[in-house]
Amino acid sequence: ARSPARSEPSPRVGVVLAAGRATRLGEVTDGHSKLLLRVGGLTLIERAVRMLLTSRLERVVVVVGFEGEAVAAVAARADPDRVHIVPAERWPEGNGQSLAAAEPSLS
Repeated sequence: ARSPARSEPSPRVGVVLAAGRATRLGEVTDGHSKLLLRVGGLTLIERAVRMLLTSRLERVVVVVGFEGEAVAAVAARADPDRVHIVPAERWPEGNGQSLAAAEPSLS
């Protein structure tokens, strides 16, 4: 009997959906991305990415849309070799579109 073929394990990848406008926080963000808000010296996107990088993930995919360049620049600083930025062109259509944009980067 033949043993089943063993495949390479899938890479462990974290995903941060960072594309939305966060309109509910408009008074706090003054119209900017909530991910660029500083709490305790770090932006929210830095906190999210750093937390994922401390786990056993091979890389972190950050999906950006609204204020994408600014969010991407801050996120990538955490570890340029392990943080991959993915633009979500259809981010205004919701989180599903942002997650779909990340899919090619997950394998």
